[in-house]
Amino acid sequence: MKTTQRKSELVIRAEELANKCEAFAKSLKPLSDCEEVVLEILRLAMLNREVIHIFPSYYPHVNDFDITVLPKTESYASASQHKLYENSVKLVDCNGKSDSALKALLAIEDKLLELIAEAKDKQEVAA
Repeated sequence: MKTTQRKSELVIRAEELANKCEAFAKSLKPLSDCEEVVLEILRLAMLNREVIHIFPSYYPHVNDFDITVLPKTESYASASQHKLYENSVKLVDCNGKSDSALKALLAIEDKLLELIAEAKDKQEVAA
């Protein structure tokens, strides 16, 4: 009798744990479109570091995403840097109510792809 009762308690505890795990999994929200684009921009920066220097920055206290792009040949000791591109996006409307931040991020991604292609072309010509 104790074995049957013990199994029942274990089954009950297992079901409770399974329910908690399921509730936790449901609470995890998928990435928003804005978050996916920001991560793609970060990926572009990492994958293309040999041809161009892309500096993505996120400021959580104001929910801003900034991007600065410099040529790979830039001397960082110089006070005046030759920036190829610079932009800033307020991510406050990335909650699905407005798509202006998403449009701005997609425009940044497009510009980065263009700058990367130009940098690769220059690198091939120089080689």
